[in-house]
Amino acid sequence: MFFSEDDQKAEQRKYRKSLLESVEFYQRIDSFSEIIDRISQMAFSHLNFLSYAKKRPCYTIGMNATLSTMEGIKELCEIGDVVDGFVLLRKARDNLFLDLFLMNEARNNHPSEIEFGFSFSELNENQIFEELMRYMEATIEAEGQNENLQAINQWIDGEYASKENKKLRLKYFGYSQYLKSIESKCPELKECHERFLVPLFDGLENQLNNYVHSNSPAFLSNSRAVYDRKNFVNSVKSLLTCASDLKRIFIIILYFIDSTLFATDDYSDALEVGMNPIEGSQYFAIYQIVDEFEDIRKGNPELYEFLKNNNRYGMECFQK
Repeated sequence: MFFSEDDQKAEQRKYRKSLLESVEFYQRIDSFSEIIDRISQMAFSHLNFLSYAKKRPCYTIGMNATLSTMEGIKELCEIGDVVDGFVLLRKARDNLFLDLFLMNEARNNHPSEIEFGFSFSELNENQIFEELMRYMEATIEAEGQNENLQAINQWIDGEYASKENKKLRLKYFGYSQYLKSIESKCPELKECHERFLVPLFDGLENQLNNYVHSNSPAFLSNSRAVYDRKNFVNSVKSLLTCASDLKRIFIIILYFIDSTLFATDDYSDALEVGMNPIEGSQYFAIYQIVDEFEDIRKGNPELYEFLKNNNRYGMECFQK
C-alpha cells in the first residue's frame, strides 16, 4: 500500500502526539497557560496605572503574547522541533518578565494613601475631591522624576525601535534589566532570590541559552527528533522541566509584587448577586496557586516558610 509524503507526516505527528500525551505534555503546558490567562485578566480588572500623566493603564501585553507562544510550543513539539520549543520558551520568559517589570512600576511608583498621609475612608465628599487632586498632582510630578517610567513611556511610544536607540533600550529592557529593577524595589524578593532561588534561575537561564545559541551539537541536532523515540521524549521532559521552573519563578516574583492578582472570584461574585461575601473571601487564592505553594512546601520547606512570613497582602496561598 502506497503512503504519500503527507500521509507519512500525518502518521509521524500522530505518533509524536501520543508520546507527548504519555508525559502529560499538553496538561502541563495548558496548566501554565491557564494561570497566565487568569492573572492577565485580574491585572486588567485592577486597572493599575503606569502613568497618570499620559493616562496609561498597566499593560499585560507580555502575558497575552505568551499565551500564543505556548500554543506555538505545542505545535513545534508535534512536528518534532523541540529545539525551537526551547527558543519560544525563552521568548515567553522574556515577555513574562516584561509584564512583571511593568506591574512592579505601576504598583510601586505611585504613593499609597498611607504614604500620602490620608485615608479616603476618613474623608467627606468635598475632602476626597480635594485630596484626589492633590494626590494626582503629586503623582504626576513623581512620574517626571522616575527614570524607569520615562523609559517605559518612550518604549510604548515606539522610540526604541530605531537602531540609534539600541544602547538606550538595552539599558532598561531585557530579562536581566527587568529582574534587577524589580529586586531594587522589592528587598524581600531580592533576599528570597539570593537565599533560595539562585539554582532555579541559573539552571533555567543556562538551559534556555544552550538551546537558543546551540552551545553544543546536541542542542542543535534535536531540532528534528523524528525517529529517535527516547531522545524525543527526553528532550520534551527537559522542556517541561524548564516550563515548570519558569512558572514557579513567575509566581514567586508576582507574589512579592502583587499577590492580590491570585484572588478567586468568590468575593466579587457574591457582591454581584447581592449576597454578603464569606468573611475573608477577598483573600482566597485560586487553587493553582495553592497547589504550587504546596509543592514548594514539599520540596523546599525553608523557602515555603520564608514566603509565609513575607505575605505582604495576606493572601491565602497556603494550605491550612
